Amino acid sequence: MNSAGYADTNAALVVGRKLRILALHGAPANANILKFQIARMKATFGKDFEWIIPDAPEDWAPTPDSERPPDEESQDFLSKEYFKERSEFEKRLAQGKPFRAWFKIFWNKDF
Repeated sequence: MNSAGYADTNAALVVGRKLRILALHGAPANANILKFQIARMKATFGKDFEWIIPDAPEDWAPTPDSERPPDEESQDFLSKEYFKERSEFEKRLAQGKPFRAWFKIFWNKDF
């Protein structure tokens, strides 16, 4: 970084290895689902890149009793999707791996 806080444009290039791309899945999901979602992009980029696709650290499980009535105006994502059981299609894409999240979201229906 230079004194203005920007990346140093005179930095040496990394040689001798592929360029690395960090790809993070959404939640609830896992690396297998993201691999399916980005398969075409990976093919388009070719073999000159190393893809790093980690699983999120937090366990995720559906919490149907935490669902709250959706806000009609905002179409609240948490109300409608986040806590719901995953579809059979998503479960097949997960290939037996658990669904994961990058952080925990708690919903108290009495809040």
